[in-house]
Amino acid sequence: MDGARIVEEERRRLALLKKEKGEWLAKWRELEDFQTKVSEILHSFMEEGQTAEKKEILSSLCGSGYSVAEKESAADGLKRLVEQAYDEKMREIDRLNLAAEELNRKLNIQEKILEDCKNTETPMIEYRIMWSCGMRSTGNLNRERLEAEPSLPASM
Repeated sequence: MDGARIVEEERRRLALLKKEKGEWLAKWRELEDFQTKVSEILHSFMEEGQTAEKKEILSSLCGSGYSVAEKESAADGLKRLVEQAYDEKMREIDRLNLAAEELNRKLNIQEKILEDCKNTETPMIEYRIMWSCGMRSTGNLNRERLEAEPSLPASM
């Protein structure tokens, strides 16, 4: 009876160890995936001409050559670098969005002028003159201003 009890305890212990092994393997795979992502981030920064501090440590997170504290410090430095790059990209997107809004506003003005030309008897040249003279409204052409400009034809 004692032998059967010992065998049963060893089976439970073996099952527990197998479960623990599976957990450790899962953590190992997670660390390897993280290492791959870190390597991709480092490569991306390298392509942009930037370098991360302690990249030797970051390149060997799965190894045992560095202490946990060194690895955590290197990872924190990389995180700060990524956050700075993200903030810069967001500022660039904001600048581009503002530029696109300004271009859309100008395009809308041009489209309005074109539509007015199609719907009225006013020749397109008068709108071009208005635009070049700084009269950017699409109302009636200011004939007095045209006559004051010697380089522009007074009558259309």
